[in-house]
Amino acid sequence: MPLPDLFFRLAHRPASTGFPFRHATLAALLAIGLTACASAPPRGMDTIVPLSAETRAGLPAAMMTQRFVLMGEVHDNPFGHAWRTQALTRAIEAGWRPAIAMEQFDTRFQPLLDLAMTTCTDAPCVIAAAVPGKSAWEWTYYEPVIDLALKYKLPLLAANLSRADAAKVVRGGLSAVFSGAQLRDMGLAVPPHAELMAAQEQAVADGHCGVLPAAMHGPMATAQIARDAVMAGVMRSAAGPVVLLAGNGHVRKDIGVPQWLGAPSLSIGFIEGRATTGAYDQAEGVMPIARPDPCEAVKSLAALPPTTTPPDAAALSPQSGNDIVRNADAPPPALPLDLTRANRAMH
Repeated sequence: MPLPDLFFRLAHRPASTGFPFRHATLAALLAIGLTACASAPPRGMDTIVPLSAETRAGLPAAMMTQRFVLMGEVHDNPFGHAWRTQALTRAIEAGWRPAIAMEQFDTRFQPLLDLAMTTCTDAPCVIAAAVPGKSAWEWTYYEPVIDLALKYKLPLLAANLSRADAAKVVRGGLSAVFSGAQLRDMGLAVPPHAELMAAQEQAVADGHCGVLPAAMHGPMATAQIARDAVMAGVMRSAAGPVVLLAGNGHVRKDIGVPQWLGAPSLSIGFIEGRATTGAYDQAEGVMPIARPDPCEAVKSLAALPPTTTPPDAAALSPQSGNDIVRNADAPPPALPLDLTRANRAMH
């Protein structure tokens, strides 16, 4: 049977069968898998040091020569956000006019985003109009980028596949969400090549601290690939140059969005400490922030006895360092650091 079906059948088996998780625990682990991942170090890692002053100064000019630019982030690191916004601002002030695609907005809300960009005068207005319902993003980190788009009248593109659709992919495969024509457009009419799939599955296993059931590695990797392909499609839809702002896992050139663009691109990671060898064209080391061990919540959940009802999955979503398979819908809560302080640290 398909692996997603196997997983959900196992999730409903009684504890007497010997399966180590009860249904609620598995459901909570699945929810965590669709919202965040822990940052267990993947294999083949390089230590990342800050770019030289010369490379930093030349980055905006390098961005301006590309049609496709991808700029990563550690979602809860204000220093990386500040550095990235600074580089993007300098390129735009120098005359670059890209569309800005953002992981923080689901593609289904593009009409709301378009309307907000024509009626709002500041970022909080755009966010309130284009993000219906509750959002876990720390929008303070993204307001400068949205204000930049408003000031220079740049298109703002919603780039992310929703968590609900990602869950459908996990359960039923790509055809549960996408038509045959859509899959052809995304480059997914045939399965991803074996090396890419294996790398994504390993990233899923590493990113979930080794406790995610092996039967879920393939379905979760497929959902991650779907997100990357959707983001690539949004980038290709732009009439001119476009920059994608997304988690470091999505902008990896070896397994992320660049794999689905079908054209040259510039991928820039903003990394705390270490990154997978060859994952980015350029990688900037950013000041790390203090956070709890991201694996503790996942391991604690996995260790619950069969008769225990786990806490709410949202409360257990681990805070990621360098995300690999992290999804957009539930980034970690804001930490007590602000962009003003971060900007001071960047200079």
